[in-house]
Amino acid sequence: MASTGNESNQIDKNVTKKHLVDEITRRTSLSRCDVQVVVQGVLDQMIEAIGQGKRIEIRDFGVFEVKARAARTAQNPKTLEPVPVPPKLAVRFKPGRLMKAALEAGVGDGPDGPAGQPAPVPPVDPSLNGHARHEDDPPMVEVPSRERVPAGARG
Repeated sequence: MASTGNESNQIDKNVTKKHLVDEITRRTSLSRCDVQVVVQGVLDQMIEAIGQGKRIEIRDFGVFEVKARAARTAQNPKTLEPVPVPPKLAVRFKPGRLMKAALEAGVGDGPDGPAGQPAPVPPVDPSLNGHARHEDDPPMVEVPSRERVPAGARG
């Protein structure tokens, strides 16, 4: 089935949880099922923490925090009558260093880089936790490969 340009553009504009799981699976030796469990677990923990009013700080990525919005008076656009809006809680995201760098790398080219290409993002080794590393240094964290053990071979 041939896709139109509009479908391709729409798909490229959004990154879903499925896209994240597929990309992490491609980049690691983990199974898709294991990656799905971990990604969903991270999201569930974030939702739980935000629900408790906690602040979530992910170094270099950003900070999620709950902010209280004060009550205000809005206006009904059809009748122009004042409408009271009650106070509420909202989640605020403040981008971190690497997020800002990725955004600035694409400045002047819109959301995509030149000629519709994605803006370049500096490569990051997550094991560095924001610290510089020389090319000769071994990785700070080694992740062992996970091999599947047949069900009958488990002790």
